[in-house]
Amino acid sequence: MINKFFNFMFQNPKRWIASLVLLTLFISSGLFQLSSKFGPEVWYKKNDPLMQMYRFFEQEFGRDDTIVIAIHHPDGVLNPQTIKLLKELTDKLYLVHDIIQVDSLTNFNWVHSFDDVIEIEPMFGDEEVELSKNYVNKRAEIVMNHPELPGALISKDATTTFVTGFLKPRFGKNINNKKIVEETQELIKAYNIPPLKIVITGSSYLTHSVKSVSSGDLAFLLPVLFLVITFLIYFIFRSFRVVIISLSILVMTNILTFGISGFFGFAFSNLTFTIPIILLAICIADAVHLLSSFFSSYKVNNDILQSLRDSYKKNFKPTLMTSITTAIGFFSLATSNSTPLVEMGMVSGLGVLLAWFTSYALIGPLILTLGVRTKISKVLHNDFWWRYSKFIVEYKWPITGVFILLTIGTLNFALKNRVDFNPYDQFSKTSKIWQTNQFIKERIGGVNGPEIVIDSGSPEAAKDPSFLKKVEELAIWIGNIEGVNKVSTLIDILKQMNKTLHNDDDSFYKIPASSKAVAEELLLLSMDSHQADMIKSKISVDRRYLRMTILWNISNSKKGLDVLNQIMEKAQELGLKASATGKQSLSINMISYIFATFKSSLALSMIVITLIIIIGLRSIRMGVFSLIPNILPLLVGAAWIYLGGYFIDFSCVVAFVISLGIAVDDTIHFLVAYKENEKENSISESLFLTFKKCGNGIVLTTLILILGFWILTFSDFLVNYKLGLLTMIVLATALIGDLLFLPALLAIIKSRFSKKLSD
Repeated sequence: MINKFFNFMFQNPKRWIASLVLLTLFISSGLFQLSSKFGPEVWYKKNDPLMQMYRFFEQEFGRDDTIVIAIHHPDGVLNPQTIKLLKELTDKLYLVHDIIQVDSLTNFNWVHSFDDVIEIEPMFGDEEVELSKNYVNKRAEIVMNHPELPGALISKDATTTFVTGFLKPRFGKNINNKKIVEETQELIKAYNIPPLKIVITGSSYLTHSVKSVSSGDLAFLLPVLFLVITFLIYFIFRSFRVVIISLSILVMTNILTFGISGFFGFAFSNLTFTIPIILLAICIADAVHLLSSFFSSYKVNNDILQSLRDSYKKNFKPTLMTSITTAIGFFSLATSNSTPLVEMGMVSGLGVLLAWFTSYALIGPLILTLGVRTKISKVLHNDFWWRYSKFIVEYKWPITGVFILLTIGTLNFALKNRVDFNPYDQFSKTSKIWQTNQFIKERIGGVNGPEIVIDSGSPEAAKDPSFLKKVEELAIWIGNIEGVNKVSTLIDILKQMNKTLHNDDDSFYKIPASSKAVAEELLLLSMDSHQADMIKSKISVDRRYLRMTILWNISNSKKGLDVLNQIMEKAQELGLKASATGKQSLSINMISYIFATFKSSLALSMIVITLIIIIGLRSIRMGVFSLIPNILPLLVGAAWIYLGGYFIDFSCVVAFVISLGIAVDDTIHFLVAYKENEKENSISESLFLTFKKCGNGIVLTTLILILGFWILTFSDFLVNYKLGLLTMIVLATALIGDLLFLPALLAIIKSRFSKKLSD
């Protein structure tokens, strides 16, 4: 059946190529349906409990998406000139796209009493007041002694202050972060004059930076990889026509892959932006095997059609098996609860299978149409493989011993790894966003943190003083945790108002005594429009849910998750029903998904790949052998993570899973060739014939793959850098294992088997 299909292609090459082109053009319409999505929430499925909680938080309190302007002056910001600048930035930030609320020192409502009259006025916002030095100094004293401001809107040393713009809720729709960031950058440009230092931070800036760096990587690295592959193909085959054939496979594979993905609503994220680069490296492997076999046969019989038939027949089974095992490596990511990982696995797996299809669909018809002349370069000649085979047989025991010792040694380091995730550590230390984050951490400790939603149990119950006192106790406890800068709740506002209502008597800086008194304070506060917005962001409209905002400088996700768990335990101890949410909480909780995906994907891919090899080769022994030389490369990669001072994150999970699928490819080619030669030949002859048949192909395809992933190490995005370098390390070690450890192991087993027969 397969041979008839191939004969049809070979007999009607031009008609077949035209059909493929029409099919590709039709599917290419799906490219226009591709989109992109960024931010912590895109990592979760819609029905995920954490995502549902975040959507509930949005509905009750609005989003926690922000764009933050940090203003720093080494001599302090509480002076007339800086306050004037602060007022202007506050007013102008309202004009930035999608900004619905702006908080700063100048429009912060100072609630106080004067001559038995309650006054609510902006701290520095009255347009009629001249910003004299005396006036600013008096207000500065109030600011630095206010319970809500130091550590929130101004640093405790008064050298740095913040203007925070809150974005309007989008309820699942994409935010135009690019426009928001660009308009904010344009806004601060005129004011950023030394000794003032003005920088931008916030979740909107982070999301925009991730997208900008990811897309920039794709735009730069993809053409570079294209050129590298072009050079390699020409260097190997010395033919521009072979280059055209190979590039046609690359282009068609990517169009078909992303066209089909577009029809299914695929959207790029910071992780999936690497798929086109990965596919370029992977999908050329089958083509190299087919072309190498074709030219080896053509050199002997000088018959194009027969050489194509020989090449297709020889490579069909091993390349199909290797494509399936590589695809399974990707498909195993579909077990993840994280949407980008699922999409990465499904799209990449589809791309691998389509690469196999396009290689077989294009190479024969294009060779018959274009005609090919080549001077193929052999990587290693037959005399080398004969000497190398004898070396393997002679030193099989020392080779095996060294690999066993390396396995034990790297296992020790691999087990010391930790799972973690820090969004700012995705960027290089020379990047603007990383430096800005460090600057903010040094000045105030952090302007981001998780949100805690506390359920009082029923509408209006959040006004109950007994409930509020429990929340206060929780807030005080959280404030004493190392790394926490500020805990903000409605309680601080209520206590300040209560004090104001009692002639600024400090003894009344406490929660009002009754629910009625709390309700009255909320009513008074809501009479001011800015204060009303503040109240809405702190307590739900039905007065059931209370919001607690934590500002911290904890960047370690594992530590952050531990702290959040401690907070939940403390809340339960106090009899409070609390839930963690917000962008920071979503980011922190990713580490549990990373660990779960790492375990499930790696285990599933190992089991399924082994079963496929057992079925394909009809040998349990070969199936087991296929994994043995590929365990050490994974351990070497894990050891590099630990020794390099890194941690296991999403990029490492992807690298391990896909590396296993790819690394097994060379093992399969070797075992298929070895099985054909082992019965009627000596150990040395069996290994020599195996190396002669597939040794050059294994070396060439692995080198191409290593170079493909090497391109990723030029990325400014640490996720891509780690993915590229880790995959390179695993594939290089796997190549050594397939060319050294696997044949040594086979030689030991065959010699022991032969000895038993002779006995």
